[in-house]
Amino acid sequence: MPVFSFAVTTTGAAGSATGSKATHVFEPGTLIDCIKVDYHASAPGTTDLTIVEATGLTRTVLSLANANTDAELYPRHGTHTNLGVSGSGEAMYIVEGALTIALAGCDALTNAAIVHIQTFKNPEAA
Repeated sequence: MPVFSFAVTTTGAAGSATGSKATHVFEPGTLIDCIKVDYHASAPGTTDLTIVEATGLTRTVLSLANANTDAELYPRHGTHTNLGVSGSGEAMYIVEGALTIALAGCDALTNAAIVHIQTFKNPEAA
């Protein structure tokens, strides 16, 4: 399972600096298994990190508010029955295209966060 790493640099005033990074384009049928976030040692506790699909369904894959502690996360979304009722299961995100990683509420920092995304290709994808 390949791991792709993306560094996000922020600019602006302390506590309100922002930055974003577009990932490369993932192939259709790519599943997101794990996202590891490594924050800069000086990132403040007011830092917000969001990862959103840049195209397609434009879902939010991960949203961390007021965080500056390194983390290894396994984002999943809720499922529904064929009647549209919320189910009890969870599933990995299947993405195609780029993701946008955005930081806000940070200080101006080079490599304010480095995001590692572990993926694998869905064998059922065309």
